[in-house]
Amino acid sequence: MFYLAEDVMRKRILQLVSTCKLDLIVGPKNVMVPSHILYANDVLIFCKCKISNIKNLISIFKDHVAISGQVVNCGKYFIYGGFMLSSRLNILVDLSGFQKSFIPFIYLGVPLFKGKPKRAFLQPIVDIIINKLASWKGSLLSFTMAWNNICKPIDKDGLRLSSTFKLNEASGLKLARDTLNYANNWASLLREIVIRNNKSITYHVFSSIWSNTKLELNNVLDNSSWCLGDGKSISLWFDNWCGSPLFMDGDALSLIEDYTTNIIMVNVHWDFSKSSTNIPLFIQVRIKNRHIPFDLCMDKICWNIYTNEDLPIKFAYDFKRNRVTLKDCWRWIWSKSVPSSKSFMVWRLLHNKLPTNNQWKIKSFSLPSRCDLCGLAEEKESHLFFNCSYALKLWSWSKNMLNINYTIICWSDI
Repeated sequence: MFYLAEDVMRKRILQLVSTCKLDLIVGPKNVMVPSHILYANDVLIFCKCKISNIKNLISIFKDHVAISGQVVNCGKYFIYGGFMLSSRLNILVDLSGFQKSFIPFIYLGVPLFKGKPKRAFLQPIVDIIINKLASWKGSLLSFTMAWNNICKPIDKDGLRLSSTFKLNEASGLKLARDTLNYANNWASLLREIVIRNNKSITYHVFSSIWSNTKLELNNVLDNSSWCLGDGKSISLWFDNWCGSPLFMDGDALSLIEDYTTNIIMVNVHWDFSKSSTNIPLFIQVRIKNRHIPFDLCMDKICWNIYTNEDLPIKFAYDFKRNRVTLKDCWRWIWSKSVPSSKSFMVWRLLHNKLPTNNQWKIKSFSLPSRCDLCGLAEEKESHLFFNCSYALKLWSWSKNMLNINYTIICWSDI
């Protein structure tokens, strides 16, 4: 019954929008701004703060109470007025009985705000991360390393931890590609605001999403090519849809008139008579080699080295960190057959981060140093693993078990 009541509320809100009884927030031309979001038992409604809107919404809430049997708790209803005058906001609060609040606010642990993100908006999330790291301090690493080194891939002597900076860039890369590709409401809305002729706008808009996405738009265009659909989004001369932009083979750039590819597409065939520019014969041959799909779906931009329609965040992250081939030595150390605790110890050893006495001396701690295994020499990495009598016996036993005759005196011998 609860879900049925929620569906009735959804349809009532859409009915108010369709009959112009609920004025939505103004959006781009030809794009409808979302009117509401339903999540579990939460309702977020986006509309202008007009008295008529509030009265119509209150009527819907009363009907919802009568149908579902739920009680409206006005203490949990909030009006976020944005930059509205306090006097007008107070009138709406008195009329509805709802609480008054301001942007930004926290919803499901995520700060919702308008414009560029500020430090104060994201500080609660940062505090949670800092407290978590503080609980780990001293329990995992006896010697610290630079975070940038730890986040390097294994082939570059790192631990392959995900860098939050690179993850942010990868998310922007994926979002930039999805913005150009998807026909969803959010993608259409963002394209109408910030994209002109497949290029980003040059003026500033207050958007925390776009500020990160626009930096990656050129990366998407430079590493992608267009898959032909209805031709409405592809520039005939300047977009890469025939292996390379056609203007490179044509006349001078200043003499070319730009228009979309659908101009020369008629009934799933190429018709060059529709073009106001004289297209050279050899370029017509290149165009005719491109097949026009029968369904005429939306044009899509395809990554040159990843042909799937959806770009995974993992692939975007690997692209941003410039992944290279894994070296054999690190492949052996981080092999799945080796326990991760042993791989981690060897990794620390190769970076001189094991808490041996000689490493404590480097950090200006004066203490007597003696090997705990043989008691004959100073405790340091080379002695513990190659020169200590205990280590020599262990290497000898290993060679006998593996039936090899080889002298090991340093890491390069391994």
